[in-house]
Amino acid sequence: MMGLIRDRLAEKGGWPRLAVVCGTPAVLALAFGLAAGWLTPGRLTAGTFMRTFRLVDGPHPGFRRNHAKGLCVTGWFEGSGAGAALSRAPLFGRVRSPVVGRFALAGGMPFQDDEPNTVRSLALRIMPAHGGEWRMGINDIPVFVVVSTRRVTPC
Repeated sequence: MMGLIRDRLAEKGGWPRLAVVCGTPAVLALAFGLAAGWLTPGRLTAGTFMRTFRLVDGPHPGFRRNHAKGLCVTGWFEGSGAGAALSRAPLFGRVRSPVVGRFALAGGMPFQDDEPNTVRSLALRIMPAHGGEWRMGINDIPVFVVVSTRRVTPC
């Protein structure tokens, strides 16, 4: 058996083929370890993320750490039925679905001013009668090119 392996490796291209056969799983294992965070113990975690919010904006007990200033809304989404030609999703039919949403300003300062250059967000949760759920988050960032007709300087 060892003689057969030695003969195969002695053939032209034997060593490169062995490198590919052994190297591919090794590279995949390394990539998996990096993606799982096993090789980077100091990477960003939920705890470090929350501590950073507290360091940047200060402590505000009773408020969210991000999007601290906001307004909750409830209402209804009424589909016109026009979207049914494009999608089979029941939401696009002629249905009325309850909506819960929140308008908010970015950052962890609950008493900040509503400045024109503040990042604003809208989060919506639409709950159709069939039991599914649609969630969406929308941000309005002042550096978007189409925010207005004035010239915007890129970051």
